[in-house]
Amino acid sequence: MGRPETRIVGGKNAPFGRWPWQVSVRRTSFFGFSSTHRCGGAVINDNWIATAGHCVDDLLTSQIRIRVGEYDFSHVQEQLPYIERAVARKVVHPKYNFFTYEFDLALVKLEQPLVFAPHISPICLPATDDLLIGENATVTGWGRLSEGGTLPSVLQE
Repeated sequence: MGRPETRIVGGKNAPFGRWPWQVSVRRTSFFGFSSTHRCGGAVINDNWIATAGHCVDDLLTSQIRIRVGEYDFSHVQEQLPYIERAVARKVVHPKYNFFTYEFDLALVKLEQPLVFAPHISPICLPATDDLLIGENATVTGWGRLSEGGTLPSVLQE
């Protein structure tokens, strides 16, 4: 298994609010006054976020911020405001392997619960017995659009 990719190849700007569960997993600056995007994640419920283990494994809980309702990193004011939360706890899958990226999953618990809004809501998960083999899926995030390209400021789909 190779390293995780950081691209949304063939991506296009997503309409605002189409993916209300998309989050920006962020690393705080040294003094904690600002944060920078590191990875994507998904709102599971008002307290928990799912992300990749490699996104948070090397960070202290105090270094992680979760931004929900974000759309365009280049605009402070958007159609509806984003919310940034500190993290109370992180749980990286116990079998996560840094070298192979097997079991690359983590959950983070927010210090304060989210208040849902039109652009902030939990992801729609299938029932446990649903088989989705062969079904289409959409990948979203702020990953590079091409090999070595720049990171987009607008959420891609």
